[in-house]
Amino acid sequence: MIMRKKIIFIILISLLNIFIFTGRSYAATPISYGQILPGSISAANEKDEFTFSGTSGTVIAVLAAKTQGDLVPYLELYNPSGTKVQENYITILGYPLQANGTFKIVLRDYQNTNTGNYEICLYKINSPAGATSLNFDQTVSAQLTSPVKVDAYKFTTAAAGEKVFLSLSIPSASSPNFYPNAFLCDAQGVLVAQSDYAGVLSKTLSTSGTFYLFIGNGALSGTGSYQFTLSRWQAPAVFTDINFGQTSSGSLSSPTEIKTFRFSASAGDKVYISTGMLFLNQGDFQPVVELFDAAGNLLTPTDYYPMLYSFSNSGNFYIMVRDNYHNGVGLFEFTLQRTNNPANLKSLNYGQLIEDPIEVVTGINAYGLNATIGDNITLCSGIKAETQGDFGCNFELFNTSGGRQVDAYGSLKYTFAASG
Repeated sequence: MIMRKKIIFIILISLLNIFIFTGRSYAATPISYGQILPGSISAANEKDEFTFSGTSGTVIAVLAAKTQGDLVPYLELYNPSGTKVQENYITILGYPLQANGTFKIVLRDYQNTNTGNYEICLYKINSPAGATSLNFDQTVSAQLTSPVKVDAYKFTTAAAGEKVFLSLSIPSASSPNFYPNAFLCDAQGVLVAQSDYAGVLSKTLSTSGTFYLFIGNGALSGTGSYQFTLSRWQAPAVFTDINFGQTSSGSLSSPTEIKTFRFSASAGDKVYISTGMLFLNQGDFQPVVELFDAAGNLLTPTDYYPMLYSFSNSGNFYIMVRDNYHNGVGLFEFTLQRTNNPANLKSLNYGQLIEDPIEVVTGINAYGLNATIGDNITLCSGIKAETQGDFGCNFELFNTSGGRQVDAYGSLKYTFAASG
């Protein structure tokens, strides 16, 4: 009898050892919002547990990334009653807690067979503490030192309907698979917009108030530096006033920087903008101009060629200059002109020889002449010796309403269909 009990006892102990080994877990580790914790799964079926105090209505995100080994992190979230409420590979994003109390996060290998090291982080999405305040037209440079690190920023809009634009880039060498993404959420933690593959985020905000911007590595497998600029399309915070006939120049000292210029126009005005880049550029620098009205509506497609646009209403308008691919810096230049009633217009007569310099890369010289219906004209150009760069003369002929009649390089022939 005693012998039988002993055998049963030994068998039970052996089974218990097997159970503990195959379902290995340890005491739960407390984790706080914004805290990054390292860990490891060192055996098959091992599970690591983390606990945090949650409040109903808090929107959370949990990120996990492998740092070594073959581990494929898989996450499970349990409410205070012990019920599993969420599970996913690598991330649990934007989950609103439904109760008050202690929640548990379980991290394991997806197949329960692989091992390796990892990092895990818990974030609060709605009104996160410690978010950095942003101003419009501010350029921010920062670094993500962990694959699961997320930086939080906040800004405020005064009225519904504001249009925001963000460009995000990697200004320096980073580890492989480092692809920073931007996520924009409202104060309730609802995702409003996110950046595309080119690092651009643009959104018309349907409400006013405080918004939160989160920057993290979308691949969850690398670290590195990032840079972004947040701008507002209507009523920009910083701008330079310009006039028709004026050439403006400047520099973009960071790949995401935007320079803004303001001018006034009347209904029926036809605007002409020529854009160019100067020397001392770095990276794949290609400045482009975008034209907006005072309400922040984009009036023309993004372009780096001469832009023509006819205004249907009067008011203030804005020209924004940025690098097309958000990965270069350099000097830019553009000239703003009006094809109806051009500024700085010079008289031109038949048989007249004109010698005028083009003193800037985007320079435009405007001439006016009187013609009669049926007149045939010829314009010829020559280049003097003291030119610089790949200089060539281009003619464009416009009627008094600003409509372009003909565009020709080097020489021009045209027969007038109307007098004026």
